[in-house]
Amino acid sequence: MIHEQIARYRKLKGLTQEQLGETLGVSNRTVSKWESGASLPGADIIPEIADALGVSLHTLYGIDTQQEEQDLAGLIRETIRTELERILPDAVEKAVTESCGSGQGLPGAPKGRELSILSRDRSRIVRTPGSANIAGPVAREGAPDQWQVNVLDHGKRYVTVGEYDTKEEAETALKAILDAWSGGYSSIAL
Repeated sequence: MIHEQIARYRKLKGLTQEQLGETLGVSNRTVSKWESGASLPGADIIPEIADALGVSLHTLYGIDTQQEEQDLAGLIRETIRTELERILPDAVEKAVTESCGSGQGLPGAPKGRELSILSRDRSRIVRTPGSANIAGPVAREGAPDQWQVNVLDHGKRYVTVGEYDTKEEAETALKAILDAWSGGYSSIAL
């Protein structure tokens, strides 16, 4: 496959086999053999080939880096979310306790049945007695449609705690909230 990539990116770059060979210090026959698959370049020259063609090693080997980057970004997001969920409940509970002056929650709320949610944009903490929903898609001028996750606060109104690009992302956040509620957690960070 690398032989096809060398030929493809050489042509895209507008180089002849002779020009590429001169850049790499090899003959145009050597480049021709690489491109036909009759021989392969040595491991020591492959980085130079990628550099001469203006591509990454991943690209030269035909590896789909966009999918890998998306997978890596998803893994990083999930790792961060897991770590935040592990360390933030205590911090959120402490912040809620300090902001309302007591650890009892609001009057009438059964102890242990109130969930404090740190919003996705980390701008606020919303306490809910246990009701949440998804709204959307919500159109905004000059911005893509968003799916909102809302929770019922103690004032009996729905407050948006997260906006998501897809309904699936919003459903995942809603499930996390409902799982935290049903699991008896006191707080969650989106």
